[in-house]
Amino acid sequence: MDATFFEMFGLELLVGDVQTALKEPNTLVLTKTAALKHFGLKKAVGQSLILNNTDTYTVTGVIEDMPERSFLRNHNVFMAMAGNEDAQNQEWTSHNFFTFIKLIPGADIANLQEPLQSMVGTYIMPYVQTFLPV
Repeated sequence: MDATFFEMFGLELLVGDVQTALKEPNTLVLTKTAALKHFGLKKAVGQSLILNNTDTYTVTGVIEDMPERSFLRNHNVFMAMAGNEDAQNQEWTSHNFFTFIKLIPGADIANLQEPLQSMVGTYIMPYVQTFLPV
């Protein structure tokens, strides 16, 4: 994730700076419940968390808990994409990350269909054909 995540979904940080919260590698933002559980709301920023018993992350922000009806409702930790080796992969066939597109008000989704389909042909099919030649 990066700062655009917060803007995309209209999320504000309760503690921390939205512009820098997920800018550096090994940083993360906690939900309010997670921050309270581990450090306290105001003390969370700057603290370290060890994930997977190996990776140390610095807490750079706290956001409100996700709404119950949100697809993000089960997430308590939002990690920075910066420094994530998988995120640096230039191949378009990875299924490790979600991509969201936000349309401007009044935009017609039909106008997006052709450009998206052409991206499949341009970026995905050449890679797939290296494994399944036609």
